[in-house]
Amino acid sequence: MPVPLRRVFAYRLASAPRPEPGARVRVPFGRQSKVGVVVDPSLLAQTDHELKAIEEVLDEHPVLDPHLVEFCRWLASYYHHPLGEVLHAALPTRLRRSEAPAVARLRWYALTEAGRAIDPKSLGRARRQQAVLRVLQDAPLEAAALRATSGAPAAVVQALVERGWIEAVGRPDHAAQPGPPLNDDQRAAVAAITADAGHFHVSLLHGVTGSGKTE
Repeated sequence: MPVPLRRVFAYRLASAPRPEPGARVRVPFGRQSKVGVVVDPSLLAQTDHELKAIEEVLDEHPVLDPHLVEFCRWLASYYHHPLGEVLHAALPTRLRRSEAPAVARLRWYALTEAGRAIDPKSLGRARRQQAVLRVLQDAPLEAAALRATSGAPAAVVQALVERGWIEAVGRPDHAAQPGPPLNDDQRAAVAAITADAGHFHVSLLHGVTGSGKTE
């Protein structure tokens, strides 16, 4: 729970099934009702009536996966901060208010065979349509990313769909792509960083603007 107390709280689980770590529950806390995250199901007793009972189990499945829960535990320990507030910060706003998770329905676009046969230059002054076709020549893109990259509004994208040049597709499985070639200094930096992979380690990457730190 988002309270500035460095401890976890035990509650009575009035009914089965027992929620998994990372699932949200609504519980009484003082005179209020708060959303909490289960971190240790063994603290959910079913027979100890001295404990306050959970008001509602909000999630059938965890909204924070085990790795994220453990990461939040580490953050709380490393920064000496209450675990409840760290878990609260890891939740999107709607989940902090006990609302149900929204299922994202992303739409991706790809060139059709007809679209691949079109030379963007042949579209003349239809610059935004040209931009969409050029962007999709590399790989399918999610709708928002396509609009942001090409600068084309949704109406332009829909017009190309109606012309049969692009189509909505399922989310593609992208194979891992090789990274850009590195210079000697970049290779030395990568070697030093990867040598410490597998455990917590701080690295300082120093270089002037344009020296390739981001790559």
